[in-house]
Amino acid sequence: MQALEQEKEYLTAEKEGLTAQIAEARADIQLLKDDKEQAVKTSLRGCFLGGSLLSSVPGVAFRTQ
Repeated sequence: MQALEQEKEYLTAEKEGLTAQIAEARADIQLLKDDKEQAVKTSLRGCFLGGSLLSSVPGVAFRTQ
């Protein structure tokens, strides 16, 4: 009986550790999503401030009139 209680305690501690790891991973994923969204917004803002959406595409010549 004592062995089962010890195993239960071990598994409970392991579960708590895994739950904490999952929470950290979710927070990291959210940070990456936020960073990606900010990068896209910044990139798009730069394209439109350049006067043309194509002005920021590598290999595309941009001519002003």
